[in-house]
Amino acid sequence: MRTLDRAHLRFLEVCESTNAEARAWAEAGAPDGATVVADTQTAGRGRLGRAWCSPAGVNLYLSQVARLPAAGLRLLPLAGGLAAWEAVHAGLPDGPLPALKWPNDVRVGGLKLAGVLCEWVAGQPPAGVVGIGLNVNMQPWQFPAELRRPATSLAMLRGAPLERAACLEHLLAALDDWRARAGSAPAEVVAAFSARCETLGARVRVEPPGAPPYLALARRIDADGVLVVEDQRGALLRVEAGEVDALPAALSPERTAR
Repeated sequence: MRTLDRAHLRFLEVCESTNAEARAWAEAGAPDGATVVADTQTAGRGRLGRAWCSPAGVNLYLSQVARLPAAGLRLLPLAGGLAAWEAVHAGLPDGPLPALKWPNDVRVGGLKLAGVLCEWVAGQPPAGVVGIGLNVNMQPWQFPAELRRPATSLAMLRGAPLERAACLEHLLAALDDWRARAGSAPAEVVAAFSARCETLGARVRVEPPGAPPYLALARRIDADGVLVVEDQRGALLRVEAGEVDALPAALSPERTAR
């Protein structure tokens, strides 16, 4: 992969985690938009402490510093998801339309292509780091057997490899755009994410951190990026963290609430 001619871009052959590199850079004063790209990660991370499989030479792994108002930082997961959605869509111009799964996955036909991990950097003013992993040329035998959800890559869906540098250009341009909009036009970010989100309108199983799971209907995304669901008693609840998975029709709340 070639190094792009771009200010505040660091390309690393290998690192433990691009998010860790970007966090350290942010703590040292990196500006808004500073980006770390790695060819491979030895300790790549996903949400909730999960590992992110990061083989060399096939995918994109990057993290970007965001210096935005507090309201904009709260929307970083949505902005990152929208940027990844655009990169996937550009890589599949004649293929199926990708969808967003709240809060951080890009999927096609239920198969995961990209994920987003956001972290916060303390200080005044505070900053955020948005990390994105995008499966570009990964092949079936390169995915670990213990994946929680089935995954795919752009190359698997297209039937041919893609130029990673071109995918990176698309992803960085989209991330610049949506990161800026998170700060200047947050309602646009929420509306755009909602329009592409397959979670909304679905019957879901919610697994909040440290609390029992429950079944609900995904209703909307609030202005701060939080998912609002309606539980089986008709109460509206805000889901700020945890897992939210769509249910098969046979397990919808109406069928299980007896």
